[in-house]
Amino acid sequence: MSQKCAGTLVRYERGEGHVADRTGFGPLEPATVEAPAERPWWDSLRFEVFADVSVTPPATRRDGDSRMSSLIRSITHNSPRIQRTSVALVVLTSLAAFAVRASAQAPAISSGAFELRPYVGAFIPTGDQRDLLKDAVLVGGQASWRLAPALALTGTVGWTPSKDKISAGNQTLDIVQYDLGVEARAAGLTGGESWNFTPFAGVGLGGRTYSYRDLNVDSKTDFDGYGAVGGEFGLGRVGLRIEARDYVSRFKPLTGSGENTTRNDIALAAGLTIHIP
Repeated sequence: MSQKCAGTLVRYERGEGHVADRTGFGPLEPATVEAPAERPWWDSLRFEVFADVSVTPPATRRDGDSRMSSLIRSITHNSPRIQRTSVALVVLTSLAAFAVRASAQAPAISSGAFELRPYVGAFIPTGDQRDLLKDAVLVGGQASWRLAPALALTGTVGWTPSKDKISAGNQTLDIVQYDLGVEARAAGLTGGESWNFTPFAGVGLGGRTYSYRDLNVDSKTDFDGYGAVGGEFGLGRVGLRIEARDYVSRFKPLTGSGENTTRNDIALAAGLTIHIP
């Protein structure tokens, strides 16, 4: 008796079965499988199964091919659904490997011990200070030294070309601010593999000098202090810093004589941080 099965021709005989390759490349080495013991009729029947049903000539097969790989190729060739599933798995595996590699190669968040930061913003007088000075642009620079992951020492220098509202001639008043303070920084409040956001709060002390640009009047220097809040978006060795400062300063009349008073103003600024290891 003979039967066609998966590209092969099988002939069963009592006690022994022989399988011939239909492609004509000759019989392959058979594998003998014992029949189940619970069926007595099969006790004396043995049959041979070929795992390799590839039609590739033996001379062209690669040395690394096995019977199992040939069977897999035959199944995927005869089942389009399995073939599509196999392709999808290969694509997903490749994408996953690429993502892992890209993540490994992404620059880690770097926060060097030393930071340089140019900035630009606005000078906004409040209270009595607003009766004397106009809003103006604020430009300057900062340098920070990170003493610990959550603590930094920051020095700031800024310049503002404000206007005197009281003096005749719309006089320009150059204000130079310089101070030194400490910052408490939250370490990794939110973050990812290559970016983070660090909020901070700080206090400091310093001074400021008022100088009329076109009037023959001596410059005046006053003592001040500030409180600051802000945050920085970090990306590798650079970051974008947003900061608000509330200054309280001693104020001496710029011209003539008079009592010292306390003045208040606000500084809003955005700066580009450069981390230096």
